[in-house]
Amino acid sequence: MIRIASLILVSLFGLSKALCFDKVMVNDIEFIVDTGCPYVGYTVELSMTYSSYQWEDANDSSIDLDTDDNIYVTNSSTYCVTVTNDQGVSCSACVDLEILEVPNLLILDATVCSEDIGVGPTSLDFNSQIVEGALNGIWTDDSSTGVDLSDVTNVDFTGLPFGSYLFSYTVDIGNCGLDATSVMTVEVVDCGCPILQLNDFGEHCNEGSLFLGIGTANFDGEWSSEDLNISNDTLILEGEIPGNYELLFTWFEFEDVCPHEFYTTIDIIGCFQVEEVLSVETGEGQVIFSWTEDLQALDLEIVVLEGPEGMRDDNTYTISGLSPSEQVGIEIFINSEGYQYDNDLVAFGETWTVGTEDSQSLSDVMIYPNPCRHFISIDGLRSLNDIKASFISMDGRCMDKEILISNDQKVDISKLKSGLHILRLQATGGVKYLSFVKVDE
Repeated sequence: MIRIASLILVSLFGLSKALCFDKVMVNDIEFIVDTGCPYVGYTVELSMTYSSYQWEDANDSSIDLDTDDNIYVTNSSTYCVTVTNDQGVSCSACVDLEILEVPNLLILDATVCSEDIGVGPTSLDFNSQIVEGALNGIWTDDSSTGVDLSDVTNVDFTGLPFGSYLFSYTVDIGNCGLDATSVMTVEVVDCGCPILQLNDFGEHCNEGSLFLGIGTANFDGEWSSEDLNISNDTLILEGEIPGNYELLFTWFEFEDVCPHEFYTTIDIIGCFQVEEVLSVETGEGQVIFSWTEDLQALDLEIVVLEGPEGMRDDNTYTISGLSPSEQVGIEIFINSEGYQYDNDLVAFGETWTVGTEDSQSLSDVMIYPNPCRHFISIDGLRSLNDIKASFISMDGRCMDKEILISNDQKVDISKLKSGLHILRLQATGGVKYLSFVKVDE
């Protein structure tokens, strides 16, 4: 829509002034204007017919305008036309046009209750949502909720299902067929006492920390515990004594009329990694399985898979009197009360070969870099002839029966997920476990 300003610019011949008329004559060229529609979308026409027309935006010559007897005006500017009659005589004239923006009505979103329990509103004054502009318009129910809009000062939402609904406010602009529309979102919510379902947090190791969050909804509240250290919704697990603990979540809203304390539980367990507490060494005529002090108090069950029985003391299981290259194998079951592993978890279930005097030692073997991205290098191997390598999961299970070590003693880890991993190396001289961290790019 456009508004014809009081200034009429005459091209080539100077400047003259005129009032806003339905028809404006400039330099013998008559412009037809609509003074009742001063908004974007107006068409300027010429009342007479000529052989040719060439329109130009005097403020922006890069805009390509029509070559007909009218133009569609979208910007405030000075518009000029050059016409040529049948005798080849040309004449130019300009008109200065000011365009008004279609009003943008600012509509506020609102939240209402689905039932009246005296906590929040169930009805809404639609008229009060119009905070900019005073034009009269009409509301429409975009989501077909079925609410009664006959009285827009009191629209009742009682009984409407929970959800988000859209309503549009439309105003007619002038007499040129334009309108302005804004959309309001109405959230229909349950304003009753909250029902907060908290699942227990299961088992977690007594190391690191755990972000508790809220779980099912973003309620405003606070976690606490009589026995555990909680700070800013973060439970500090490091060094906590294994056991079952109760956590309290206190909700801050509606404490006067609604329950505001909710309880859940967490099991904290002492954790260890298999490669850190169990090891195996082979020597002349014997294989020694040992475990650290962390496991001395636990009930370990040892089952011979292959080879003779051995002798057990506080922290070792030794099989002696073996011939060179004779194979032995055992399973070690961990009775892990208060720990990560179940009674039937096989921490070790492998077969080892007894070494000879010239067996390769793994005691000085190291890997680098750590952390790493694509490859890890192994340092300290004399040869690759008697080496078997595999990845071990954090629960002690073999992930790959065998992996390839390249001639330059590198291992490709590009297919592993980021995080902590274990490389298991086995030689006739023993077994060694090396942990490393795989990081993303």
